[in-house]
Amino acid sequence: PVDDFRDTNPPSHPELLDALAAEFVKGQFKIKPVLKLILRSRTYQLQADEPKQSSQAAAAARYFTHAHVRMITSEQLLDAISSAIGVPDTYPGYPAGTRAGELAEGAVENHFLMATSRPIRDAACDCAREEETDLAGAIHLLNNPNLIKRLQAAESRVAQALAAKQSPRAIVEHVYLATLSRRPTEREQMVAENYLKENGGDDPKQIAAAFQDIQHA
Repeated sequence: PVDDFRDTNPPSHPELLDALAAEFVKGQFKIKPVLKLILRSRTYQLQADEPKQSSQAAAAARYFTHAHVRMITSEQLLDAISSAIGVPDTYPGYPAGTRAGELAEGAVENHFLMATSRPIRDAACDCAREEETDLAGAIHLLNNPNLIKRLQAAESRVAQALAAKQSPRAIVEHVYLATLSRRPTEREQMVAENYLKENGGDDPKQIAAAFQDIQHA
């Protein structure tokens, strides 16, 4: 833990910790230079695929042979969804456009954050935040009224793309880029276009609903 410095809890990599501490002092006790050093390192940028190792190799988890996949936090998930849809969420007492990751209080009322294991920060233990998926969060992603409302909003990415009369293929690609940060494969593009043909028809409202379903999925 970042705040658990004591003799009975020695660092796993003391030389690395000392090097980062020296960098922190060198940067006049500013956090950003240290973060920049870490984020630009080859170790931090390793992919999640575990390299082939012999049974006698050292522990992969200890020596950072690959990135360890972790579930993103509740706040990160909500901000990612807001960015993908193009419509920010709102929080009581905070100005419009505030991100979930910027909330200073843990007890801000938000049904999505409450359903996806956001801790209220009444304890200092890391165990306060759940690190496994659960049924409540999955169901909330499927039928959260606020999420559906934002998907259907006139200022959403899908609505704006339809208003600009972009082609179905271009809109599907735009949705994939906004949601998954990559373009769809040919198979994914075909599945989406077939869904649009089957559910969109010639009615603009049905076409919009079909695109909203694709992004929601």
